[in-house]
Amino acid sequence: MSDKQWLLAGMLAVLVGCGAERDEPFDPGTTIDDEDDEDVVSVSVSKVLDGDNTLLEIDGQKQVLVFRNEDDYWLFLDRYSDTLPVNEPDFTDGQVVLIDLGEREDNNCEDYLSLESVRAQEAGDNTAKLVLQYDENTASTDEEACPEEDAETLRPYYFYHVETRRELIVSEALQ
Repeated sequence: MSDKQWLLAGMLAVLVGCGAERDEPFDPGTTIDDEDDEDVVSVSVSKVLDGDNTLLEIDGQKQVLVFRNEDDYWLFLDRYSDTLPVNEPDFTDGQVVLIDLGEREDNNCEDYLSLESVRAQEAGDNTAKLVLQYDENTASTDEEACPEEDAETLRPYYFYHVETRRELIVSEALQ
């Protein structure tokens, strides 16, 4: 065999080893869409409280916290608001999630996230999946829309009651 034939035979062997000759074409599929799955059991989620400004100054950026007992919940609720929620969360059958979107200026001069939806579903025998969907708001390119004086500072936050005592797995996605 000539050098070219050996080279071609070697390349053919590599291609066969890589799966170039499959009976069925490789199809990794798309991401799993839980909404279409008939076996998915939804978990009730209800808003407890929300706001744009916190009562006390909060350090840090965006965060998601899960409170499985009343003491932790009240500790954080008192930092965020002095308003009592209309519907007190019941910790015997659920838990509370705090979604804090972080501090931003009240203008369109910077990119920011806004919370679009919150839903939950059972994910196993002992877990539940909390799905947070965000919308990405892009900064304005209009220089006149962004004045040089300081804009008001916002820190949007949401408290949600999730009606399950299962451990929560938080999934975040952009729409």
